[in-house]
Amino acid sequence: MFLLVAKIFQLSIGGIVIGAMAVTLTISFAALIYTGPLAPYLGNGANFALLGAGLMAAIGAFTYSIEGSIANPQDATAVVLGAAAVGIASTSTLAPDALFPTVLALLVAGCLVAGGVVFLAGLLHLGSLVRYT
Repeated sequence: MFLLVAKIFQLSIGGIVIGAMAVTLTISFAALIYTGPLAPYLGNGANFALLGAGLMAAIGAFTYSIEGSIANPQDATAVVLGAAAVGIASTSTLAPDALFPTVLALLVAGCLVAGGVVFLAGLLHLGSLVRYT
């Protein structure tokens, strides 16, 4: 009985710490993307980023072949997508009302393409191409 309680306590603490880190990182990545002309949309962008991070964690928890793997948003992706978003926002041909939906469509499309490539790599068992020594 004691071991069960200890295991539940251990998993709970781990979940709380990892969840707090994921929320903090996700909001900071949203702040990185929604800068400059996109700053008024930071609140909405952070909400969508948290939704995406939650979906990514939930899908990863049930589909990863390695037990205990954790999926969190990554900083390199946020930098690349943030540069693209600022590039779109800095063009003068886009109406202000269409700015947020356009950037959101860019982010969703980028995530879907990246997810599709990773899914395809998993189906084709291409994980052996990357090895850690």
